[in-house]
Amino acid sequence: MFYRKAKGKEHATRYIERFAQTSLKRPDGKLIWFHVASVGELRAILPIVDLCINDEELRSSTILVTTMTLTASQLFVQLNLTRVIHQFVPLDSPSIVRRFLEHWKPSCAIFAESEIWPNLIFEASKRCNVALINATISNSSYNKWSLISSTAKEVFGLFSLIAPASNRSAQRIKKFTVRPLEKPINLKFFAKPLPYDEKLLRRLQELFQNRNVLLCASTHYGEESKLLRAFSIIRKQVPDVAFIIVLRHPHRAKAVSDLIRAERLTYTLKSADSNFEKAGDVYIVDTIGELGTFYRLCKLVFVGGSLVKVGGHNILEPAMLECCIITGRYFHNFEEIVSTFQESEAIVTVNNHKELAAQVIELLNAPLLMDKYSHNASQLMTVEHQIIGDLFLKLKQLIT
Repeated sequence: MFYRKAKGKEHATRYIERFAQTSLKRPDGKLIWFHVASVGELRAILPIVDLCINDEELRSSTILVTTMTLTASQLFVQLNLTRVIHQFVPLDSPSIVRRFLEHWKPSCAIFAESEIWPNLIFEASKRCNVALINATISNSSYNKWSLISSTAKEVFGLFSLIAPASNRSAQRIKKFTVRPLEKPINLKFFAKPLPYDEKLLRRLQELFQNRNVLLCASTHYGEESKLLRAFSIIRKQVPDVAFIIVLRHPHRAKAVSDLIRAERLTYTLKSADSNFEKAGDVYIVDTIGELGTFYRLCKLVFVGGSLVKVGGHNILEPAMLECCIITGRYFHNFEEIVSTFQESEAIVTVNNHKELAAQVIELLNAPLLMDKYSHNASQLMTVEHQIIGDLFLKLKQLIT
């Protein structure tokens, strides 16, 4: 934990919450606890959180949201939700988990992430009903659980309600529990579009007017070098092309700018370009929380973490904003969602930087093809919201 803190992966002062140490008092009344991992899961549960906040019978209750990541905590602050408390999730150690639960005394625990934390679930189930929503079991997770199937059956048997994110996850979960599952529902399809800065968007539109732009969102170490090799190929065919790279970790801006200089390309750092005077060949976004603005700026988007073995990032966010989406071969974090998009011709997948370059050139030269992919992606985001209401009513019955 101290190593993670030194690396900037834990909050400088609030990291003690990971040991169930907090200065906040538990409010009176019922407390509904939601646990999510990061930004994508937090956005996904917001429709249900809103229903809890606005429900007449739950008016006197408080909602506790625990998250794993710093970025999720930063998003929580931006959301400015009423009657909602944020804490970092405690480490999955029995004594720490017990201290956390004895302090907060939840009336119901609702987990909405793909990672299963046994101690957290075991201890919570002794005190209240526990639900698992948006349940996703990847192929690798399924194989691991299968090796310890007796433990898996014990863990999944603790949930009073399980709502899988897809039919595929439902089939996998059924191997570990005899409990009837709820109708599959992927909450990420219901998340609201990312917010944006209208003033910033107008200035960026002026900066990149009359240029073809490829947005590379949430890129990682080892990926930018591949993207720059693709860029060198693309600009031979599309001379006016500009790259926008939104770094997953902004502190890597210097390392990425060094890569760009080595390729003899020009670049601009967003944090240093307050006057928006130039874009250069590559525009590096080294700030946080502005993807919503850049997804509205750019039609063509490469979603990062997928040309390296990170596992990809959320493709639903650009899909909501009618982007034409490209992903690399490593998308195991969003395996089922990407498969759904592939079946509907709503996403382009590439194996390496050469295929990326070829696809970008083809799409930039064929606006109608780009429109087809973006339209198909947008259509997939249209879901009946009555399903959310039905799930909320069943969760409400678990609150004791």
